[in-house]
Amino acid sequence: MKKPIIFLNLDGVLVSESYIISNFGNVRNLYIKIGDYYYTKFEPEKVRLLKQLIHDIDAYIVVSSSWCEKDDLSRIKEVFKEYDLDDRVVDIVPFFPQNNGYRVNKWIDNNKGKYDDKLDINNFAILDNDNISLFNDRHVKCNSKVGLTEDDVVKTMKLLKK
Repeated sequence: MKKPIIFLNLDGVLVSESYIISNFGNVRNLYIKIGDYYYTKFEPEKVRLLKQLIHDIDAYIVVSSSWCEKDDLSRIKEVFKEYDLDDRVVDIVPFFPQNNGYRVNKWIDNNKGKYDDKLDINNFAILDNDNISLFNDRHVKCNSKVGLTEDDVVKTMKLLKK
């Protein structure tokens, strides 16, 4: 059975503004070093919620974030490995300065047929803190101040179980 896709933004979803503010100045709590690079740590509660969502609907992740501007799939997977989620990351959406909805649309167009054996490219949700001009019916907008919430997880599960 083909699996649904979660297009996942990172800042504002797994890393909230309140998390950054509460850890400001505390490098150990806020950053993780992987190889020669430093990354903002994901919040433990947000990781728990994401894992719950992935487990409940057996979904895979395509990272759709400004992080993809400087990082390739292998480095993004290294970050997710710190949270035991690297096996769920199948790809990244190449970053270019347009609305995330357009980037997701381009990824879908460019990958039709590529994942047919594994993913249902028509069954997806976009978890993002920004406005999405395309796919409003597939977008769960997270509040960037608090990041991913239980309510966002419930909304996403409803979208993907249609």
